[in-house]
Amino acid sequence: MKIFDLKEQKQKNMCDGPVCLVLGNFDGVHLGHSALIEKAVEEGKKCGLRVGVWTFERHPLEKLEGRNVPVLTTIEEKNRIFSRLGVDFVIYEDFTRVKDMDCRTFVSKVLVDELDCKIALCGFNFRFGKKGEGNAEFLKTAM
Repeated sequence: MKIFDLKEQKQKNMCDGPVCLVLGNFDGVHLGHSALIEKAVEEGKKCGLRVGVWTFERHPLEKLEGRNVPVLTTIEEKNRIFSRLGVDFVIYEDFTRVKDMDCRTFVSKVLVDELDCKIALCGFNFRFGKKGEGNAEFLKTAM
């Protein structure tokens, strides 16, 4: 499994072709997260896509609210779990790079243009884009 830390590296076409991505904070990888990742792996493989997790190293609330959010699962543990679930790669995004993007720009610029994402999944309560304006329902229509 490849790991990309976008605070330290930025590569065009780093995913080596079209992908299926699971988006989330994944501060801990619980049963709901595991089920979502398993669904992504199933969908991605069915469509011949490599499957990745797009997440953050630290919880976004640390930057947004300046508070410490306890780590439920270490990076190393998350990577082991992601690998065990069949994920091909993990992208640890730089939150400061995307925090002020509106949800449409995030989908078109980051997911589609930069990562060549063809299928994207997220949990029902995941929010993205400036002020959390994007959600699972928006993602369904935008992809």
